[in-house]
Amino acid sequence: MKGDISHHIWKLRPILTRTPDVQSLRQWGSQLKGHWRRTFERKYGNLIGLVSVEVQCTAISALTQYYDPPLRCFTFRDFQLAPTLEEYERLLGIPLGKSLPYLFRGHYSSWTSVANLLKASELEVSKQKKNRNRGDGDWLTFIDVYGLLVYNVVLFPYIEDYVDLAAIDAFLGKRDRGESPIVAVLANTYYTLNYYREKNGRGLRCCTSLLYLWITTHLFHSKGRTEYPIEDHNWS
Repeated sequence: MKGDISHHIWKLRPILTRTPDVQSLRQWGSQLKGHWRRTFERKYGNLIGLVSVEVQCTAISALTQYYDPPLRCFTFRDFQLAPTLEEYERLLGIPLGKSLPYLFRGHYSSWTSVANLLKASELEVSKQKKNRNRGDGDWLTFIDVYGLLVYNVVLFPYIEDYVDLAAIDAFLGKRDRGESPIVAVLANTYYTLNYYREKNGRGLRCCTSLLYLWITTHLFHSKGRTEYPIEDHNWS
């Protein structure tokens, strides 16, 4: 037994973790109030609440030391933990039973689709690859663009200050076809953990906000828990 424990301790190796800068997302999200916030939540779930979560990078780095790639779970001395679809479904507030999962269809969305999303010309999008539209009063456009930014910065982070085509495709899957991103987010989390643990990589690239929120729901329990884990976390 002692030999096994020392072996596991010897293998402990944290993955350095950085969280994206979400200050602007928090400020923009605070502009959605009343009817428009409810509209956003009906379309995209509790993404505004997710952006508000303060992630402790040291906690995530410490957690990654215990990830066991062959078992696909976090292995501690006396127990194992693994994030599940049902848990992520509850955290994001997007019921899996009401929508199909988003699955990559083998090709990304066209620039025409991106232009329609951003309410900009295809030529402008093709040249600039980013949106600077500031249409006053167009709240429906604001809701969609804000949702896209949260997908890119928080749910599917890849390259800083760059809107990735994979994030765009997942977002359009939700907006246009009602597809849930939960399977893709969780699969990307497992893939990233496996890759960086086996390759001794640096800089975790997955939805650290959900991973952090997931582990805190297991570590901290309150008698006043509600059906909204993000609100419970913010009040704890």
